[in-house]
Amino acid sequence: MPGNPVSTMVTATVFAWPLLRALGGYSQTSLRTVRVTMRDHFDTPAPLTYFVRVALSDLEDGGYEAHLAGPQGSNLLRTMALANALMIVPESVNVVSPNAVFDAVMLP
Repeated sequence: MPGNPVSTMVTATVFAWPLLRALGGYSQTSLRTVRVTMRDHFDTPAPLTYFVRVALSDLEDGGYEAHLAGPQGSNLLRTMALANALMIVPESVNVVSPNAVFDAVMLP
């Protein structure tokens, strides 16, 4: 596991949680994934896949809109507490613009 607290939480959510559910015999091992429309602008610092901490709100059409839960530093626990999902930004994306659509993993 990584050393920074938020990195550890994200890694546990993405990898360990599904594994533990599978080992426990649960039929549903993956986290729920939804499509979200991002409302904020931000840049990704390197060509990597990012799991961005976001707060989702319901839209009238049944979809979700996402806002950054705050700064994304791996030592900032407050943003993990404010987030209810991890938006997946692929490594091919280096600038996230408002109204861009991504998948997001709902936090358990």
